[in-house]
Amino acid sequence: MAVSGAAGGGGRRIVSIVDLNLSPEPIALPIAFESLYAAVLGDRLHLFGLDEVRRACHLTIEGPGTAVGMAQELPLAEVTGATACAGALIVAGVADADRPVVLRLGPGGKVAWCAEIPAGTPLQHWPRPVCAAGATWLFSTTGGTPSVMRLVQADGDRLGEPVPLACADDTDTVDVLGDAAGVVVARVHAGDRRLELVRIAGGRAAARREVDGAHPAAGPSVALVGDRVALAWITEPGSPRLQWFDGRLEPLGAPEVLATPLRPGAVRSVRLLAAQDGALAVVFRSQEIVGDGGTVHQPDGTVVRREPRRTAPAHLAAYDTSAHRLGPLHLIDADAKLLAGGWLGRRLVIAHRGGSTRVSIYARDAQG
Repeated sequence: MAVSGAAGGGGRRIVSIVDLNLSPEPIALPIAFESLYAAVLGDRLHLFGLDEVRRACHLTIEGPGTAVGMAQELPLAEVTGATACAGALIVAGVADADRPVVLRLGPGGKVAWCAEIPAGTPLQHWPRPVCAAGATWLFSTTGGTPSVMRLVQADGDRLGEPVPLACADDTDTVDVLGDAAGVVVARVHAGDRRLELVRIAGGRAAARREVDGAHPAAGPSVALVGDRVALAWITEPGSPRLQWFDGRLEPLGAPEVLATPLRPGAVRSVRLLAAQDGALAVVFRSQEIVGDGGTVHQPDGTVVRREPRRTAPAHLAAYDTSAHRLGPLHLIDADAKLLAGGWLGRRLVIAHRGGSTRVSIYARDAQG
């Protein structure tokens, strides 16, 4: 495995991997998830979402890919995000009467604390938890004039006052991460589809960086790799890009195209999955048309146009942060309706829902 010093920071050493190998074959899970979020705590991957009868539930996965015990029901109508922070699992979601709430789960997955989030209205992006500087923050956006990004700190068994940051326009798509300095937001403007990075610290926007050459942008994904911030996105039509920034959001180079053997224009989203030691994997989700459309003649004499069936294949590749290149592409699922995962030590564990929900485990290449 190649080891390199991280650029643009305090010299923290990071690990660079060149490939990932599936081992063993995907393992079936007992729940057919209809929505799916993941958080890593210790040596376990925790899955959250709605099951096939739309109950919010929590399922724990051990490193070998096996479920630990039975799924536990949560007092939510929907899950909107999950993270681990300060040794606890934090879940955001929707309660009755469309109230945004946050849960802290105690030992055994029991709900230890629940509170309603003062998220504002009308919500564009429902609250999602992020762990930053050792504390849990709940991030959301609201529309209106002006639109607002809002952070609320969960401190023990209470919520702090909302920290609002006004935006010049609405937010299209967004991703957030936390590091030792605060929260980093990757935001696509709803109007002209520009992409910007915003660092929030001390209750204010400490830095803003518009990403050059990212117009029109979609589906940003941010990850912390050593001291650096990695930002991936799709520049339409279907071209995945990656750019590196230091902790002050200063660019460390120009954006690079993540070249894959997939059909040109097929990639619809890209997600970065970073390990604590800096290993990085990239998930690509694409769209393919299977078969031809046609017409259906109904018994009443009407004719209905049948659209071609579309699938959403998901592929995975390691990213060599030393050489700045992708490793070989591996198919996770031929039709991944849902996907979430995280690193458990040297293994990347991904839960995905195609026809059923399964877990795939990828080990680092012995040479990587």
